[in-house]
Amino acid sequence: MDIVASRLLESLQSQKHVTGLTHNFYKYPARFSPELAHEVIGQFSNPNDWIFDPFMGGGTSIVEALAMGRFALGVDLNSLAWFVTSVKTTPLSKRDNQLLREWVLGIPEFGNKNQDISKFAGEDISNIPAPLTNYVSNLLEATELLDYPRLENFARCLVLRVCQRLIDSRNTLPTSSKIERELFVEVGEMLSGLEKFVYACRESKVLKNQISSRRVLLQDSTVGIETDKQLNDLIERPRLVFTSPPYPGVHVLYHRWQVSGRRETSIPYLICGLQNGRTEAFYTFGGRRSSASSVYFDLVIQAFKSIAKIIHREAIVVQLVGFSETEIQMPLFLSAMEHAGYEEIFPVSATGQHLWREVPNRKWYTGNQNHWDTSKEVLIFHKIKK
Repeated sequence: MDIVASRLLESLQSQKHVTGLTHNFYKYPARFSPELAHEVIGQFSNPNDWIFDPFMGGGTSIVEALAMGRFALGVDLNSLAWFVTSVKTTPLSKRDNQLLREWVLGIPEFGNKNQDISKFAGEDISNIPAPLTNYVSNLLEATELLDYPRLENFARCLVLRVCQRLIDSRNTLPTSSKIERELFVEVGEMLSGLEKFVYACRESKVLKNQISSRRVLLQDSTVGIETDKQLNDLIERPRLVFTSPPYPGVHVLYHRWQVSGRRETSIPYLICGLQNGRTEAFYTFGGRRSSASSVYFDLVIQAFKSIAKIIHREAIVVQLVGFSETEIQMPLFLSAMEHAGYEEIFPVSATGQHLWREVPNRKWYTGNQNHWDTSKEVLIFHKIKK
């Protein structure tokens, strides 16, 4: 295996905005760059290898793996992650594209009906004004007019993308006309991105009708994942794990948007037709509370023990990890990996140095406000102990 350290380091340090293929369908929290995923997959695997991301999030590694002619296995607890990654990697026909454009053109007709919003009432949307909820609910009901699940899911993801841009972390919420204008623009951008994804797969000798069969996406916990019967569809054991697990002690809203001064809403699940009802700790291995640290590292051990039962004995495990208190938590993380049956390796650094990156303008919340180490991330490598 030829490792080109300079290219890997350049991709790790990349400050580019996330763009290309279908990566911008949804801005999933704490995502890593496609450049890094591309380099890791390109340098540590071969075409037709299985790539495994056990905390797939928005599916960056899954998209890149498929586009590079690999097979892809993705797992995530969050149904939103599963939904978004599925839409990102589901090809559409020219007829599908036409139907979706026609659907968007019909939005003025059905967008302003008087909709019964009682089915949306409750805590999930308590911080979204009724007129906006009414408009969004009209859009969601209209997606049911599309004939096939792949079209309905794409339309919901389109609404999700536009609403995230206009609602998440905003103090001033959009009007229906603003959402309407954005939908007209974004449908073209998303369809173009999907076409580029299909083209990239074809360049890697993967035909359009083969793409969906080359990925397995599971909405499940990585802990105990070896018992999932869908893993029987794997042709062979994954030879590369590339992932970014939850960061210890860091508050990341994987399951909420914030509106009007950090008020939280679960409206993205409603847009996608999904159920939520979970707390932050469910998605982050225990949340940001200092007392949750032992829970976090116990779950790391359990998760990677399960991963070891799935992957090839010679597989390389590559992780991008951040910490709220690096000096304390990084040794604990490495110790947890050792307890799970792995040994750290240094394929890029002959002197055994870790590869770090700075993440500018990142503002996450931690249990200890005196520590802001989450502006740094480290790329670490492991293999199963022999």
